[in-house]
Amino acid sequence: FPSHDTGLMILNVTMKNGIPAAEGERLIHQLIEEVKMSGVTEDEIKMAVKQLTVQLVDGIRTPYGLGILLGAVDAVLGDPLRYEEDVSKYFKVTDTDIRRVARNYLIPNHRSVVTLIPEVRK
Repeated sequence: FPSHDTGLMILNVTMKNGIPAAEGERLIHQLIEEVKMSGVTEDEIKMAVKQLTVQLVDGIRTPYGLGILLGAVDAVLGDPLRYEEDVSKYFKVTDTDIRRVARNYLIPNHRSVVTLIPEVRK
C-alpha cells in the first residue's frame, strides 16, 4: 500500500491443526534471518514483481477497482497517478535492496505478533 512514511509489512500464516502458532512464528523469523544473510534469487524477485503486477491489474479490471486504487493513492499521497511511479519501482528492486531493507526494518523489537486461535467447540 502506498505511503509517505515507513510502511507496514503484514505476514499471515495459517497453521495446520496440531501445529502450534509458535512454530509458524519461529519459521517466519528464520526465513527473515536467511533473507538478511543470503538475500533472494533473481527468479524470486521476478516472481514477486509478476505477482504484484498481476494483483494490480486484476484489481483495476473494473471501474470500481480502478476507483478504489486511485482514491486510496490520492488520499494517502495526494496524487491519484502516483501508483504508476510505485509500480515502475518494482522493476528496479535488487537483491541488495531487499537485504538492506530486511536488515534495517525487519528487526525483532519492531515486530507485533497477533495470534488468533479458534475456539474449540464441544
